[in-house]
Amino acid sequence: METQRCLLRANPPFSLDLSMRATQPAAPATYENGVLTRALRLSNGRLIPVRLRQTTSTESPTIEVELLAKVDEEERHEIARMLDRFLCLSDDLRPAHKIMQKDPALNPILEKLRAVRPWTSLNAYESMICGVLFQQISLNAAFSIIRSLVQSLGDCVAVGGRTYYDFPRPEVLAEAGVERLKACRLSRNKAVYVRGIAQAIVGGFDPEELGKMPVDEALEVLMGFKGIGRWTAELILATGLKRWEVVPADDLGIRRAISQFYLGGKTASASDVRKVAENWGQYKWPIAYYLLVASERMQRL
Repeated sequence: METQRCLLRANPPFSLDLSMRATQPAAPATYENGVLTRALRLSNGRLIPVRLRQTTSTESPTIEVELLAKVDEEERHEIARMLDRFLCLSDDLRPAHKIMQKDPALNPILEKLRAVRPWTSLNAYESMICGVLFQQISLNAAFSIIRSLVQSLGDCVAVGGRTYYDFPRPEVLAEAGVERLKACRLSRNKAVYVRGIAQAIVGGFDPEELGKMPVDEALEVLMGFKGIGRWTAELILATGLKRWEVVPADDLGIRRAISQFYLGGKTASASDVRKVAENWGQYKWPIAYYLLVASERMQRL
């Protein structure tokens, strides 16, 4: 097995372990014993399995990337860009932390969460598919269905006795029948929605272009897809395109967190979430994510 290594720097503070424990990564990524793994599909079509671990402190963070295949310099740079986006390594969240410091509801949770990066998809395509699969079920159930989809229809490569998966290509999902997708534990409706998204992408729709549009316009485009409402569209923009000025205000977990931290337990509506989040400027999603973790998953950290 031929391997190469490279190092990625992250803006401090950053903890890979805390970020992965705050919310597990969705398949095809896995995180075990401090090591993050998945296969990456490069623009030239090559499938490269990678293993990542943090080798330095949260205040001087360095990520060691083990490439389990030989790559050239251009491919290595592409892999670095993909991982930087996926893990938000070069994003500076210190302005968000300053907002939290000034907020009596947020300041007490900041110290525990400041090295956590918000949950992010590898790319906009994966976020669109996962956004549909997250609908109206628990996070654990959604992760289980995504894992089934990946292991059934995703390309893979075996290295050292271990199999590394990539997310199913749009062409594969577009050609899969509804019954085939149902066998991956999707409901009939979600199977139809997933095929529709994949078919649009195969037909020329580029979801990355949404990142260049005004938010309202991007939401309108996304909600034009069958099966994508406002909550899903906002989740896609926040997690798949890093449009952090967006908050999925209808999210039940975020509404519960707003209720807990701001409303003394009174039920929070989507408009309550939007009203509170107006104070967070361009960092609505990261701060909402911190609240979500503090409300539901602080015991993991």
